[in-house]
Amino acid sequence: MTKHPDSTKGGVSGRSPDRWSAWLDENGTTTGRPVNHHATALARCCGLEMTLRGPVIVTGIGPEDGTAALLTAEQITAIRNKITARSDGGSGSGANA
Repeated sequence: MTKHPDSTKGGVSGRSPDRWSAWLDENGTTTGRPVNHHATALARCCGLEMTLRGPVIVTGIGPEDGTAALLTAEQITAIRNKITARSDGGSGSGANA
């Protein structure tokens, strides 16, 4: 899996709820992996018009060196809200992802 270079949107250094990385199955399409609907929704609400296939791992970003880190509860909520807002037309009150 490789990290998508545009997987962080906004945020500041440290553990901001808007700062995270997505690690993608770079061969998902060519190996016939099924569409990952949750990851595709997340990518699209971040401005990436693509369909993601196969497993996608979302991690936080370490504040010192940028390595993968655990997501905080606040980050998980922010990511769920992004997906939910997109799926219900922007109000953020739809079902959880």
